[in-house]
Amino acid sequence: MQTLADVEAGKKAREPVGRVLQEVKAKTKVNFKLLHRLVDYQLFDIERGNIMTIEELEIYAENTRSLMLYMNLHLLQVDNVQVNLAASHLGRAIGICDVIKKTPYYLAMQRGYIPNDLMIRHNVFYDRVYEKIGNTAKVVEEFYDVLLELASYAKKHLMLA
Repeated sequence: MQTLADVEAGKKAREPVGRVLQEVKAKTKVNFKLLHRLVDYQLFDIERGNIMTIEELEIYAENTRSLMLYMNLHLLQVDNVQVNLAASHLGRAIGICDVIKKTPYYLAMQRGYIPNDLMIRHNVFYDRVYEKIGNTAKVVEEFYDVLLELASYAKKHLMLA
């Protein structure tokens, strides 16, 4: 498989993704350092286990959503420390909100993106998010408190952006 380093070195691309990356390199001023960071974190995320703390969730949001904002700013040739700081906080808020939004999917796929320490603090466990009542399943009340606390972390970053 062709790597980003091969594309940067100017080696002829053999794969469709490599050809697209070479075209991007030729036609834009994309920052390959940011692109490397994004790809490396996505590969790490595939192998990573559950997120244990809110700090780990913030790192996840920074290395996914904030990084995309940094790339957009770079392509727009915006180079300002305060703008980058705002992008960092906004990306973290978006990343945390994405986790909240995608919670049903993550639960179905058994991926723990909601921090374990938050779940434990509210006495909620992944295998007990739903309680069966008759023929229907209902989300346990404490799980809403977990999501509310997560939303407050996102709001904190939004206020700092």
